[in-house]
Amino acid sequence: MKLQLTIFLILIIFFSCNQTSGENNNTTSNIKDKIEDTITDSDILIEKEIIEITQEDINELWSQGFSGLLDNKYKINMRLYYDEDEKITGYYFYESSGVDMSLKGKRTDNGFILDEFNSNDKNTGTYEGSYKNGVFSGYWKNADETKELPFKLNDFNYKKSCNKVIITEKKLIVDEEEYDAPYPEFECDNKALQKRLLYKLSSGAITGTSVEELREQIKSNEETGMIDGFVESSYTIEYNKNCIISISTNIVTGGAHFYYSSGVYNVDLHSGMDIEITDIIKEEKLIDLVTLCNNILQEKIQNQIKENDFSKAPEIIDMLESCYFGTYTLLQFYITEGVLNFNYDFDFPHVYKAAEPDGHISVPFKDIKDYIKPDGPLYFILN
Repeated sequence: MKLQLTIFLILIIFFSCNQTSGENNNTTSNIKDKIEDTITDSDILIEKEIIEITQEDINELWSQGFSGLLDNKYKINMRLYYDEDEKITGYYFYESSGVDMSLKGKRTDNGFILDEFNSNDKNTGTYEGSYKNGVFSGYWKNADETKELPFKLNDFNYKKSCNKVIITEKKLIVDEEEYDAPYPEFECDNKALQKRLLYKLSSGAITGTSVEELREQIKSNEETGMIDGFVESSYTIEYNKNCIISISTNIVTGGAHFYYSSGVYNVDLHSGMDIEITDIIKEEKLIDLVTLCNNILQEKIQNQIKENDFSKAPEIIDMLESCYFGTYTLLQFYITEGVLNFNYDFDFPHVYKAAEPDGHISVPFKDIKDYIKPDGPLYFILN
């Protein structure tokens, strides 16, 4: 029986905090080894070497935005991401429509080959070209290779000026019943940008559901006599100026228990492109930023341990001390006035949720001036 209980606790600890994609499984145990077993008033542990970040971890954060012309006349914006096994994923959209086409491909010796797919996951064409000195250029071919068009895209440059965006709040209404599911609606003079925002930050994206899905949920709950599915959602416009809109969301779903999830959206209001962490922070400073955030997180964890009596549940201490801020959590950022924010998800099992510390990490811009990428969106704010 003791052996079974030990195995159960080990499994809980292992699955609850293994957050970072691409980081090896030994990282968690390395962290635990460096955290002292006994906590006193004077030994809150904040070690710069507490986590092991490799260049491979940083490479996995790689992202590049492009903007330019297809066939010398169609304005398009493109975003590429690093994927596993050195594959490339991403999306692009025509400025006239604002609707994403997904991209999947790979690096070549001097550029990229990218297959495009529509919303039905049907291959509709291929981009193939070279990437040199900030220019991705080549030819697009349709799926049956009967049509070929030239393209030339430049590394995306953020602009200091953009169109004013007016935001009004709406709520999902299903068959005249209003749900606790507010979402923003956008209006601006640039109708192409307006289309993009209504697509990218749609009611479905912000609330995590849709009128059709709610209607099906209501029908299913009536048939089963059980409450299951969407419960409520909320959003906050964290920042809306200097050509940046930053939105955080919270969604609650439920069945036997409530489940909470959060999301973030950071969008450039000049183009409608996503803003990624690699757009705002220098690559050589990403490890320093992870370390800084992890120091803050570890202090929160040790304070939680000191301020609560977990003597009857020592597994909670093990769970807390196995948590660390890894590179993947850098992706979950949002912007407020003068501050870069991250939400760390402890993801403890439901029975241990009350033991989670506050996972909100705030980093003032003034503390990371040397980290901020020149000509990125945060640089314009600081200057």
